[in-house]
Amino acid sequence: MTQNKLAKYITASIILAGFLLVRFYEKKILDDGLFDFFENDYLTENLPPVSLSKLLLADSLHYGLNVLLSILFLKLIFKQKQLIGFLSLFFLLFYVLLIIFLFLAVIFYKPGHYLFLFYIRRLLIQPIFLFLLIPALFVQQKSKP
Repeated sequence: MTQNKLAKYITASIILAGFLLVRFYEKKILDDGLFDFFENDYLTENLPPVSLSKLLLADSLHYGLNVLLSILFLKLIFKQKQLIGFLSLFFLLFYVLLIIFLFLAVIFYKPGHYLFLFYIRRLLIQPIFLFLLIPALFVQQKSKP
């Protein structure tokens, strides 16, 4: 194994460990007030009293950490200079849309209608876009002449 490949594998391992650390410590450092709600009484109960500003800030920070790690990982895999600009715009666009939807989902929440809030929040706090972008970028890279 060459020195360059070894460095690439070590860097990828560090980035993946970063994802695991974010996931492992999310309740301690990124608590938005909804972790316990979605683990227990979300089917029929009202939302617990949640500070909207704390919720938006915690989920924004969570999203930001996942975006940073995702961009680093994708840049490591694809090595395209213009990729950072595209990914930054992609993640920013989805952040704006998701944070607006999260705000609306909390404001207009009705007991039992948890799915919209659950999935919007899930898109913000999980690196789901990474799993969607890897195959899409591979296909796009293979289709270039």
